[in-house]
Amino acid sequence: MSSDPWIWIQAFVVISIMSFLWKDNPVFAISQNFYVGAAAAHGAILALQNFRSLGWVPLVSQGKNVTLIPIALGLLMLSRFSKKHAYLSRIALAVPIGIGSGIALKAIPAAQVLGQVRATISNLGSIDGWIILVGTITTITFFLFTTRQTQLVRTGYNVGLFFMCVTFGVTFATGVMTYISVFYGPANAVFSLWLGLYK
Repeated sequence: MSSDPWIWIQAFVVISIMSFLWKDNPVFAISQNFYVGAAAAHGAILALQNFRSLGWVPLVSQGKNVTLIPIALGLLMLSRFSKKHAYLSRIALAVPIGIGSGIALKAIPAAQVLGQVRATISNLGSIDGWIILVGTITTITFFLFTTRQTQLVRTGYNVGLFFMCVTFGVTFATGVMTYISVFYGPANAVFSLWLGLYK
């Protein structure tokens, strides 16, 4: 068993968080509050470091006056604490939302429409390319609710349903494997680092 106090703290937090699987309890609440508080403190420190390295130092040491714009927008966000001036924070929110929307409107058609169409029909020299093409067309057919239900449409509907079931199954299995790999770290901390059952 480990004699490192940090390993003991880590093991205690892991076991107390996992105790929620049994039922809600005070030990879980303590660890939850500890985790939330540590995450909030970490975020605050990172925000201060970013302000210093990306805003204050370039403004004062390098004379980059353009950094006054993000600094002013950040200060406008603090107007939320005043009921009288809370509306000013909308300006700080509108600028990044507007810029992000403009970038997205330019990039989405090229990346998610034209790029997807190009990728679907670009590899028809192999069986994989034909499977992707058939799966794409039949999956789209599954969502044709206003078309007359002919035999061809019903066949495409059923084939598209099969492709979607396979995709959902693979996605679910990938999610399960991801969560298992995430669980491995805390389990290793308890059974290997703390209890020393294996190395």
